[in-house]
Amino acid sequence: KISGDALTPNQRLNWLSMRTQTPLVDIEALKAMLSPSESSSPYYYLDFEHINPVIPLFEGKKPFETVITQFSVHKSTVHPYHHERECDVNINKTDNINYIENATAAGTLVRYEYLCDGTSASLEELAVQLLEALGDTGTIYVYSSNEVTQFRRLASQYPHLAQKFENLEARLFDLERLIRRSIIHPHFFGRTSLKIVLPAMVPAYDGAYANLGVSDGASAIVAYERMLEPGTSNAERESITADLLEYCALDTLSLVELHRGLHKTIQEVEMGEGPFRVAEFQNFKKLKEEEW
Repeated sequence: KISGDALTPNQRLNWLSMRTQTPLVDIEALKAMLSPSESSSPYYYLDFEHINPVIPLFEGKKPFETVITQFSVHKSTVHPYHHERECDVNINKTDNINYIENATAAGTLVRYEYLCDGTSASLEELAVQLLEALGDTGTIYVYSSNEVTQFRRLASQYPHLAQKFENLEARLFDLERLIRRSIIHPHFFGRTSLKIVLPAMVPAYDGAYANLGVSDGASAIVAYERMLEPGTSNAERESITADLLEYCALDTLSLVELHRGLHKTIQEVEMGEGPFRVAEFQNFKKLKEEEW
């Protein structure tokens, strides 16, 4: 039998959450960390895909060098909690980047996406289009510290764009870091990856990736490399392109929905509703087993 007294404070909270199947939230920490990032619109949601093949696929690259091949950005013009998701409407499409608008009664959700076509020129074009998509102001929500690494990589590769990428770095807000510091959920199973957290916080997204042609980062790498193979037919290449764009777009839409889910949690706790139990994560000793 596991005793709560034998655990560290953090392990104890996870143990109590799992044992009672009760999610915990440090509501004050959640609000204190989230609110400053929402001081002004627009709000951006960013995700990258990249490869690091042993045999480089792009001229001038080294074995195992990380190369960013794709991005998706969702941009919301209204506060996340007030946004109502509807069907995407394609408002403009070029050979290199798609602009997808989702107009709602409350505001507009726009998606920007780019997928490198295998030429070296498309790598720099990705950097240029990314800067254009992210604009000059507004918080950029990401999930993990990977985007910081990739911004610095792009700044190093394209010195004439370095200052712009340095400016973007200051606007990043890591939702995974927020989750780790303010929420414990029995359905997280001690992990905080997006595909674990999303269905727990936004049940409507449970199984959202299951029927995609590309459903995770590993399969995205395999698909991209297949897309660039000389023997791949045009029809297959077009199919893979559509699958990659759909997968990356779902990642950033998931961040939009997760952001909204966090606000739903705040609202439910303040109204005394919902499944979450309030706990003060910075002072673990206040939570006693007998209180459960």
